[in-house]
Amino acid sequence: MRCRAVFLSALRAVLEQEVRHREWIGLLVSAAGARFDQAAGLLAPEALASPRRHPSVSVIHGADADFSAELLNLERRLGQFCGREQAALQIRLKGLLMDVGGDTAAAAAVSSGIVCHILRDLQEAEGLHPSEALDLLRRLEPALGVGLARFYRDFEHELALGDKGWLESAPSFPLAPPVPTAASFPALDWTDSPEALSSLPISPVEALRLAVLSRRESLPRSPGSLDPSLAAVLVERIEGWLGERRSHGSEGVSLVNSELGSLLSPDQAAAVEILEVVSAFALRPASGLSRPVREVIAGLRVPLLRLALRSEALLQARRHRVLAVIDRLADLGRQLAPDASPDLPVCRALRGVVEGLSQFRRVSDKDIEGACGQIEAILDARLQGALARGKALADQADRLERREVALIEASLEVQRLVAEEPVTLLREFVEGFWVHVLARVAYRRGVDSARWKESVALARQLLEAGRMPVGEAAGAALRKALPALFEGLKQGLLWLGLSESHVREGLRPCRAYLMALLAGEVPPAPLRRPVSGTSLGPVAGIPDFLFLCHKQHLPQASMPDPEWAEVGIGDPVAVGLPDGQVMRGFVALIGHQHQLILIADGDSPQVLAMTARALAACSRAPGTRVFRPASLVDAATTERLLHP
Repeated sequence: MRCRAVFLSALRAVLEQEVRHREWIGLLVSAAGARFDQAAGLLAPEALASPRRHPSVSVIHGADADFSAELLNLERRLGQFCGREQAALQIRLKGLLMDVGGDTAAAAAVSSGIVCHILRDLQEAEGLHPSEALDLLRRLEPALGVGLARFYRDFEHELALGDKGWLESAPSFPLAPPVPTAASFPALDWTDSPEALSSLPISPVEALRLAVLSRRESLPRSPGSLDPSLAAVLVERIEGWLGERRSHGSEGVSLVNSELGSLLSPDQAAAVEILEVVSAFALRPASGLSRPVREVIAGLRVPLLRLALRSEALLQARRHRVLAVIDRLADLGRQLAPDASPDLPVCRALRGVVEGLSQFRRVSDKDIEGACGQIEAILDARLQGALARGKALADQADRLERREVALIEASLEVQRLVAEEPVTLLREFVEGFWVHVLARVAYRRGVDSARWKESVALARQLLEAGRMPVGEAAGAALRKALPALFEGLKQGLLWLGLSESHVREGLRPCRAYLMALLAGEVPPAPLRRPVSGTSLGPVAGIPDFLFLCHKQHLPQASMPDPEWAEVGIGDPVAVGLPDGQVMRGFVALIGHQHQLILIADGDSPQVLAMTARALAACSRAPGTRVFRPASLVDAATTERLLHP
């Protein structure tokens, strides 16, 4: 079928952007074809199995578990990125397959989940180490998201224009047993509508509306022909029924599936069903929304159903304002902690709006517009308050960033100094103590100053002393140079603010090492202190201002996860802290040298300054993430379309 060929061609184009091994591309495309055939019912499941090139290992290592988990995460992220386009194409395919008596389950053959299966197939067939497979997966993800979304969108457009060539081309593989006729399948209602066939791209909300309209208009008696006065009485009765359900605490009972629901006009039924689907989806714990926000959306349910009975504008616009507000509330619900307090200022304010709206027996478009404006103002004020708190700390953040940049410059210089050095007590002193002297000089005087050059020269002299050849002349020269060398090191440490006793303790291992060399003895072994992690603490003199950083030289540079590369001012984020807590808030400031960001809590005065190196260390900590807008309305209606 041409559908298969187009899908594999689109997949090959994506793979060729990132995969350099031509054999791998062939394996991946071949595996995708087999998976397509299986999903389309054209290949028996057992035919998919093939012997691996490399023997399997029965022990599941941590890296393999990470790869398996990341495959599941990739499938979820691809679904979020191109789920709307995929759903529209699958709905279109189902309708066309039903028209020719085909198995509508074959529409699942273009699922983005196939990609995850073929990556697993490649890893097993080639015997790739899970870390190699993970690296390939991460490089492929951006291109896969864009490429699949384009394929879904373009192919659905082609099918909607009436091109049936994908059905007429003979397949090049054995056909499955005869499929049931179209009469064996329920009608896919929305595709019967001319509007559905001509709308490109079609949103999930519009698709569900068309499905309900088609289903309702096919009933023997259409309630749309009710006498206007009788229709008004019916609306009054339904509004009273909603009030009774609310007073008895059973407002979650479905109106569209009740006896009264069968009397709704097609337009009313479509609006009611969409709102019920969205509210039910939001109320699930699996929705990922915090409980206070779920309660706010639950409170909106009855007022919105009342609006659906009377409003002619609810589903006329491309995206009604109230649906956009529900999406904004859902974004807030994901940003808040799962156990967020209902007494947070934003939650109290939102409940006040909903409770005020619930007092109306009748709800008009004007009432909903006013409530939407209030909700948007509350959410905007929360963001602006956080940004203002971050802006007020701009000067302090600039100083913290300059200190971090100075430490990075010092760390880079230390890396150059010790590049060829074995691990000794002298190297440990330079990496653990002298790096801070260099950082202070860089911050106070700059890396072009005479003080910087003197400090670097002292470190180099110390390291060279540990490499001096054994001999009477060399020993005499070293003994003569040591007093001046240690005096310079002492003054540098005192300049850091260390006490005399701390300075003596810091220099003691270096003295012991050099004395052992002069005596012809084996020098003491290095201490090999572990590299400390990030440090979290308050900024002196500023309440509610925390600083997360690395305070020492790091032998290897690290970068935050790629999702942080596109973060901008105002983006909601969360960071898992060393103490196990999660800091949630908005990016309020990004340093001029991109080595520090400020995250301001939207619901408290707390602000976190975090260096890029600290972010790299925390970017995979539990709770760390960048929140991107995701339409709850689209997710809910898409699920109903695919699983009616």
